[in-house]
Amino acid sequence: MKFAPNIITSFIDFPGHICSTIFMIGCNLSCVYCHNRELIASSDKPGLDEFDILNELIPRKGIFPAVNITGGEPTLQSGLVDFVLKLKLYGFAVKIDTNGYNPETIKELLDHKCLDYIAMDIKSGLDATHHPHLGDHYSSVNRVKDIRQSAYLISHSGIPYEFRTTVFPDVTPISEIRKICKDILQISESSQSEKKVKYCLQKGNEVPMTKKLGFLPPDEAFMKQAEAVFKEYPQLIDVVVR
Repeated sequence: MKFAPNIITSFIDFPGHICSTIFMIGCNLSCVYCHNRELIASSDKPGLDEFDILNELIPRKGIFPAVNITGGEPTLQSGLVDFVLKLKLYGFAVKIDTNGYNPETIKELLDHKCLDYIAMDIKSGLDATHHPHLGDHYSSVNRVKDIRQSAYLISHSGIPYEFRTTVFPDVTPISEIRKICKDILQISESSQSEKKVKYCLQKGNEVPMTKKLGFLPPDEAFMKQAEAVFKEYPQLIDVVVR
C-alpha cells in the first residue's frame, strides 16, 4: 500500500470525531473538480508505506483517536482490509471514503465489522451515460452495476453512512441531480432500515482543471435548486448541503 506523506487533522471529515485524515495514492477516475488530482497516478509517486503511516498515527491516538482514510481511492489497495483491522486493534475509530467501484472490498470491510462510518460518492446518475469529465472508467455498464451494488451494501450495513455528490453545474446540472435523486430513492426504498438515506450535496470549489476548462463553481441559487430536488422526498432522504 502507498500513502501520501501528508497527514492532516480534521474537525469535519469524520462526523462526531476529531480525526487524522490519511490519503491513499491512486484512483481509477479523473474527475475534473478533484482537489487531490496529484494522487490519481500511483506508479511514480513517492509515499509512505503501512509501517510509516502507523508510526505517524499511533503517537497521535491520545488526541486524535479516529482515522479517516481517503484518496485517491482506498479500495484499490489490496492490503486495505488488513490495514483497517490493525487500526481497530490499536483502538481507532475508522471511516473510509470511496467511489463505490469495488463492492467486493466494501463487502469484506463490512463483513469484518471494522468500519465506524463510510462515505460514498455518487458522481452522476447511474445509467451508464458517458461522463467525460469524470474519467473514462466511470460510465461502463459493469461499473454502474458495481456502484449500485456498493450503495446497496452500504445502505443495508447498519453502520452510519452517507452518500454525497460534489456539485459543479457543468458536470452535474439539475437534470443530472434529478437522475441521482431517482437512484437514491431506489436505494432508500430497497433498504430494510427505517432510517432515511443521508445524502450530502457538496459545493464544488475551483481547482486548476476547472479553471482551465472555464467551469464555474455553483452559486447559492444553483445549490438551492439542487437541494430542492431532494427535499421533494423528505420521508426518504435526509439532505445536507455543505
